[in-house]
Amino acid sequence: MRMYWKLFCLIVTTTMCGACLSANSDQPSALQISNFRHGLVKFDSSQRPHIYKEGNNFPYEVNGTCIAAGEEAPCQWRGFEFSFRSPEEITVFECVSTSDRPQSQVYPDAVVATNSQTFHWGFSVKGHTGHYLRPQYTFDVVDSPLRMINICFNNGREALRWQVILTPPSAVKANKARPQSP
Repeated sequence: MRMYWKLFCLIVTTTMCGACLSANSDQPSALQISNFRHGLVKFDSSQRPHIYKEGNNFPYEVNGTCIAAGEEAPCQWRGFEFSFRSPEEITVFECVSTSDRPQSQVYPDAVVATNSQTFHWGFSVKGHTGHYLRPQYTFDVVDSPLRMINICFNNGREALRWQVILTPPSAVKANKARPQSP
């Protein structure tokens, strides 16, 4: 009788654990990113951002106004977006941007860094599935191209990587004026 009782308990426990596992089977075991894209950003009449030109190499052209360290200034809006599936309710990304020359890093309310080539930042997304779009902006690319590599990590693993190259108008005009080889 005792052996049957142990067997019964084992069967019940296995069935319950199996039900728990199958109830959570729609949750991914690791972060999944899809439909990643980046490029230039515009805002619609409701001030919702959207990427209107995809890519990583653009001439620097003012396409809006930004607030930087509490002051309004003309800027170029750009950004990135992606869809995600995550086992976490809140998924945290820790990012680093590295540029090929020193520059100032600003938020709308404060200067974060000056004369720096590396900038640490981050963001989080909520929910197990969803879509995220992050507008970003750049000021005063006037003397030489600005190249930036952006990498975002989740739980110590690289989750996103993209490059941005912004070329000042003078360099774009100079390239167009050069004679083309046959």
